[in-house]
Amino acid sequence: VTLNMHPHVLTWGCMLSVTNIAAVITPAVTGYVYTAGTGSPWQQVLAFVPQAAVVMLALAVACFAPNGKPAFAEPLLVDKGAAEESNAGTTEGFCGSFLPVYRLGGTQPRLLGLLIFLPFFALSALLVAALLAMHECGLPASVLGGVIAPGYAVQAILNSAAGNVARTPTSRHALVVLGHAINAAGLICVAAVPASLCAGVMPLVVVLCLANAAKASIDSPSISLMNELAASRGHGPGEAASASESAGTLGNLLGPLAGQVLYEVVHFHGLCWLLAGASALACAACVLCLERGAGPAAAVA
Repeated sequence: VTLNMHPHVLTWGCMLSVTNIAAVITPAVTGYVYTAGTGSPWQQVLAFVPQAAVVMLALAVACFAPNGKPAFAEPLLVDKGAAEESNAGTTEGFCGSFLPVYRLGGTQPRLLGLLIFLPFFALSALLVAALLAMHECGLPASVLGGVIAPGYAVQAILNSAAGNVARTPTSRHALVVLGHAINAAGLICVAAVPASLCAGVMPLVVVLCLANAAKASIDSPSISLMNELAASRGHGPGEAASASESAGTLGNLLGPLAGQVLYEVVHFHGLCWLLAGASALACAACVLCLERGAGPAAAVA
């Protein structure tokens, strides 16, 4: 089978693959490097070597990317005239143009934004709480990296699988529901285990793997759903992508802060119960309130 793909698509696709692989192995490698440098005045500096190597690799791939304009089958952004028509009558300036999908799209895009926000927020909060719990137990840095790596491996695998499954509006909607259900069920199972039975790191590995699986199940389908909702309300793909990315970025921003505060207040099990409740509510809201979209036809119309 011959794939007729533009070089840009292949190059940036390879870069995303390298990034996912690096996300899997870098935490564990960093932990081992930090442990190996015990007693050295350069121990903390050495811990940054794996991350620096990944950044240099990404820069190298970007530098060797082919030049030229990609020839995509469909335009990625609406033309300027269409964008001006869709924004006619709106407030000018920064505040008037900020995330018009949320500002003008109604309840559905805002609900979907919350459904995107939650898995990013939960994963970031759980990650910080797990690291704090392992630090209190005096575990070495190599163990910390080993606990994180399996979850990113799960996410790398399921990201591709979710993208292949999410071919119809119904399947995309089902994946978003499934992601929040996985998050809620996994968190409840871990939180229900007495703290005395959680002496090892296996519960942390399990909950982080499930949180990564939930994020992977929701991420790709939710972007397509946001695109369909935006198109049905007169907004372009660029505005839909900005809305989705902003929700995920906000979750990544607030998650670590909330994870640290809640860990000190309610500890790891309490955090799991709170996030499980939020995920269960999100799952119910998705089933009862979220539109399934109309597929490509809606975007064309």
